[in-house]
Amino acid sequence: DVPSLYVEAGERLGGWVSQQRMYRKKGLMANSRERRLDELGFTWDVIDANWEKNFELIRAYAARKGHANVPARYEEDGEKVGSWLRRQRACYAARDMSEAERRRKRISPLSDEQVRRLEEA
Repeated sequence: DVPSLYVEAGERLGGWVSQQRMYRKKGLMANSRERRLDELGFTWDVIDANWEKNFELIRAYAARKGHANVPARYEEDGEKVGSWLRRQRACYAARDMSEAERRRKRISPLSDEQVRRLEEA
């Protein structure tokens, strides 16, 4: 992914990338442009991509260790996997919270699909 403030050859590439995501989300992007960016492996949803990356690291850990009880400070490939997993547990708990409590704690619940995948890991 390209950081939002990244500059390449004097051009604000990070801002341009963010703008492309916004155009697509709002339905303002031409299909041909979307296809061209897809061909480059463009990441449309950074949050989802980050979730997938960390999930794969958890799966790899579980395959090596025989469990997914990752230590809280565990890091792999530059990712704070232990912190990420702790956050996922909090997001799981948020499923039982009221919307007001979620807003107050600034937390979103895991989807059923995310819960299923984490339980299978």
